[in-house]
Amino acid sequence: MDSEDLRLTIGEVAAMVGMSTDTIRAWERRHRVLSPGRTAARHRRYGMDDVETLRRVRHNVSARGLSLKLAVAEAHGLAFEDSAARVEDHGAVEGHRGTDEAPWRAVADLLPNIICILDDRGNIVDANMAFARTAGVLRLQLRGMRFVALVDPADRVKAARLYRPRPQRLRGWEINLRTPMLSGLFSFDSYVVLTMTTAFVVLIGRDLSSSGMELWPKSEATGA
Repeated sequence: MDSEDLRLTIGEVAAMVGMSTDTIRAWERRHRVLSPGRTAARHRRYGMDDVETLRRVRHNVSARGLSLKLAVAEAHGLAFEDSAARVEDHGAVEGHRGTDEAPWRAVADLLPNIICILDDRGNIVDANMAFARTAGVLRLQLRGMRFVALVDPADRVKAARLYRPRPQRLRGWEINLRTPMLSGLFSFDSYVVLTMTTAFVVLIGRDLSSSGMELWPKSEATGA
């Protein structure tokens, strides 16, 4: 958000949304609903995007009956699952349970895109075969590896923004990978999946470099 858009005081925002200033401060402190800008005197300043976020959170809580945690996640464009349908129960992070029977892989391994799942610290939880081939290691060796270890040093700070300070939903995030198998520019879309205890980032990438390695032999890609 441009600094010139941060022109509303907390009192003005409270009046527009129909909330008390104390509640807004509490939501910021406990649930990170907003991250207001600050003046030189450290006074909060907000934009219209912040107003819309607060309105959406209120609607999610009052009209849809969501918990405040899930209401905030939805307002920020994050995906979430109910407690009865956690990611672990569907095998998306089965690496933590020591089994290789993950149904999601049967689909992910058919795709030419590189796909991996990160925890909220940027560690690789799981990946499809295309990603393992790009990394130049066995899939089992990827588990626990830092994602930024496979990124060109010049892009590591940018890559870390996928999960710091919190997992984010991004589109077309271009990052240069550098692995034993190739060095090239990739475009990543990131999706956030929340569980009751943590958040995971699902990265789906495609090779933008003309010199990139051909991940799938032609006989496989064409079905010949």
